[in-house]
Amino acid sequence: MKNAILTLLFAICASTATAEQILCEFDSWRGASKKIGVTWTGEKVFIDTRQNLVQRGLSDGWYEAQGISQISKAGNFTTYTTQNQANDSTGRSYTITMSVRVYAEGKGTARISAGARMQDITASGRCTKG
Repeated sequence: MKNAILTLLFAICASTATAEQILCEFDSWRGASKKIGVTWTGEKVFIDTRQNLVQRGLSDGWYEAQGISQISKAGNFTTYTTQNQANDSTGRSYTITMSVRVYAEGKGTARISAGARMQDITASGRCTKG
């Protein structure tokens, strides 16, 4: 029992120590014009791993926060993924996936994918940890 409590305390401390808040600000878009790209990716993204949320933002406010469905770590970057359901004009449901990749040196990208319904849109910029 004592070992189980120590293991639990260690896990809580480790997860708190690795919890991060990251702000990515974008300055270029691919796959669409800046005007259209901003409506999908936002001008900035706030990632809060403590609350397991990603929130897209514009210069005048923020969209509703979305839950992180997956965190993947590789070499020199970490990817935070969200998935949401939307309906097209005929009422058919489809999935929108947003993945935000944060590189160790501070570069950041956000990619929106809705499958065959639209071309992927990617925003690029810089990320800072706070």
